[in-house]
Amino acid sequence: MNYSEPQATFFSNGSASPRLRTILGAVAAAAWLAAPNVSVAQTTYFSEGTKTVAKIGVQNTNAYIGFVEGVAQNCRWGYLYISPDRKVMYTQFLAAKISNKRLSRVDYSQPGGSGTQCFAEIVELSE
Repeated sequence: MNYSEPQATFFSNGSASPRLRTILGAVAAAAWLAAPNVSVAQTTYFSEGTKTVAKIGVQNTNAYIGFVEGVAQNCRWGYLYISPDRKVMYTQFLAAKISNKRLSRVDYSQPGGSGTQCFAEIVELSE
């Protein structure tokens, strides 16, 4: 049996062979995908007063709230979303809508930065 010598991985001009370039490219892509995302936006929090509930809705498992006055920040679709585990908060917004009362305070977060979804954190109804 004749065994041939392994071929060199570099050509005489110093460039990598096409097979080695493919392997190195795949390894680099896998390393990039596995690396943590260092450009994750930091959650920011906002507080606003005197809001009138204009719209209450549900999308999948998340409720959302729209205000007559809108929100000061650039929230996606102009709504605040309420997590499914915050049913008490939803009832507070619903009570304000049904009774036609204005909210005295609404605090919300925006974890993804400007233009992303905002999430209700605190709601107060007074009068």
